[in-house]
Amino acid sequence: MKKNFSLLLFLVLTIGLLSGCSISTEPITAATATGLWDKLFVLPLANFITFLYNILNNNLGLSIILATAIVRLVLIPLYLKSINHGDARNSARDGENEKEIRT
Repeated sequence: MKKNFSLLLFLVLTIGLLSGCSISTEPITAATATGLWDKLFVLPLANFITFLYNILNNNLGLSIILATAIVRLVLIPLYLKSINHGDARNSARDGENEKEIRT
């Protein structure tokens, strides 16, 4: 039951996320950014990639790769915290299993 609920929640969130995507031929600017997603995520990321694009002699591929690497470096503390939480949860669960086996 829990697995089915998780799958349903994942599908609903994915559809909700993708429904905000559309094809536009206009450049992304503060005037064309209409939704919260555009203003909080798309516009800053597009500006950051454009900034890197201008610094790296108009090399878009390298700009995207560098932006991806920088974002991942910024998120490393969150990744590590998540991994540590998972390890602690697994060790606590293993400890409970050993107590059940002993009794």
